[in-house]
Amino acid sequence: MNSETLPACPAPEPTIQSLLELARSLVDALERMVNLAHKGEPGCPATVVSVVALALGSTSGEVRGGHRYKGCIRARHAAALALRECGLSMSEIAEAIGVSDHTTVTNALVRARSRSALEPAFASAVQAGIAAWGLPRKGAACAS
Repeated sequence: MNSETLPACPAPEPTIQSLLELARSLVDALERMVNLAHKGEPGCPATVVSVVALALGSTSGEVRGGHRYKGCIRARHAAALALRECGLSMSEIAEAIGVSDHTTVTNALVRARSRSALEPAFASAVQAGIAAWGLPRKGAACAS
């Protein structure tokens, strides 16, 4: 075996269009996964949190667990925005994402709205969560 390493091939620079296409395909894949696995009812906050967390590379446990890692905070903010768009009150959102009160949710929403305008993947995760809210009932009631 030769101990020399081959030079790495530079990865092509992503374009806005390629990132948008990737985000759209991610949302489509998440919607298909939720349609297959959803056992709740329409309007299940736990399902919305799970879908958003998965879309952003986190878990629902991390979102609800109060972790302060950047990825967890990002997913928590996206879940808050998705749940607000679904019509939940600030207190209901606080309970769903595992934060102390509605003022924390208010701060999360401000940050999420600005991030959603700047990051297509973040906005797609929020849309996937909103889509998960209206899924038809396929089994037991929501266990949020």
